This record gives sequence, structure tokens and C-alpha cells, in this order.
Amino acid sequence: MSHGEFLRLQGDSDASEVAKVANNWRTAELDAKERAMLEFSERLTFTPGLMSPDDLDGLRAVGFDEAQILAIVAAAAYRNFVSRIAELLGVDLPDEGYSKELLEVFPSKTATSAVEEAIQ
Repeated sequence: MSHGEFLRLQGDSDASEVAKVANNWRTAELDAKERAMLEFSERLTFTPGLMSPDDLDGLRAVGFDEAQILAIVAAAAYRNFVSRIAELLGVDLPDEGYSKELLEVFPSKTATSAVEEAIQ
């Protein structure tokens, strides 16, 4: 299950709204907590060596508690772990179970390639 599909299933968003976030979260209609979480996750993905415990302050500032912060860190780190293994081994993530809108944003690409393209 993709990040976007998970968000759609867990939240009030429909697939087209989730696809907007997947395509470019910076231009999507998100609240401060969602923006802080995505910004943090993006930094953890692309510049983990530049991060420190001080980076957690941005999550705290918008109201995330320690358990929620742990969940954000664990989810982002786990997805990075799985994506990097899939990328290295040349494993394409299956399209089954993804919404049409998300597949239009990320058509049959490995996870890391799709994310890198989406944030450019």
C-alpha cells in the first residue's frame, strides 16, 4: 500500500485529493500539522545526515506529541528502508490496490524514483 493510498483510507480525502498531495504536497491544501509532517519526512528521506534532534521541534510546535513523533519517524524511516532495498534490487512496486489517480502520478516506478520526481 502506498503512502497516498494509506492516507486516503485513513482520512477524509478522496483519491484525487491524495493524488494532489502525492504529486506536489507543497501546493496541496494541507493544515500546519500535515505540512510539518511532510516537510520533516522529506528531510529525513533526502538529507538524513543533516538532521538532529532539534528537527523534532518543528513537529512539537504544531502540536504533535512524543508518541505521534515516534510514529512519524518510524513510518518515514521504515518506508525509506523498504524503498531503498526495492530500488537497489530493481523491484517494481505492484500496481494492484492503488487508486487510478495515484497510478497516474506514479505509474509503475520504483518508490525512490517516484518520490524524487514528485518533489522536483
